[in-house]
Amino acid sequence: TADDADGFTGADGKIDILAGVPSDSALFRFLRVPHVPMLVESHFVYCRTQEMNAYVDYTSLIGKKIGVTAGSLAEQSVRKWKAMTGFDYTVVPFYDDTVANISADTLRVRAFHEGKIDLVGDLENQVFKDDGMQPVVQVSSVNKYIGISLRSIYLMPELSRAIGIIYSSSPHFFMDLEDKYYSEIATRNI
Repeated sequence: TADDADGFTGADGKIDILAGVPSDSALFRFLRVPHVPMLVESHFVYCRTQEMNAYVDYTSLIGKKIGVTAGSLAEQSVRKWKAMTGFDYTVVPFYDDTVANISADTLRVRAFHEGKIDLVGDLENQVFKDDGMQPVVQVSSVNKYIGISLRSIYLMPELSRAIGIIYSSSPHFFMDLEDKYYSEIATRNI
């Protein structure tokens, strides 16, 4: 995926096709994408399931601490949403603990369950129903595309044709895939 592109190379050391390219990607210098996204990726702020009724509107976030993984798209999304809304809440970034070998995600979730932070900002498909969290607000969404390298641009007509066939023969194909692989995420069946 585009998030892993720095560490990935093909057999000849070059990438031909890359999934998950965001619509605002700097990779567009090297890639082209079809006109239809492969998916829409969203970031949410989550609360504890048992506290869902405490968050009746966005003003309920005022004065709260929202934990995010430092440097993540979720952090960028939560900070941007804060700037747009003007709500006064604290964004608390978590960093990897390289000494104890604990990831920032683990530290963030642990702090959440210990009550050290009030809410969590994360990617939609990273929080599951059994994590004890419910979404409070969607803070961003971005289209993600299948990118074709400029050196392999000859693949674009075939990719566009395949996407057209998928949509015309099974208009709910991508929704069905989402249901199959993401049915247990917390943002589903609220």
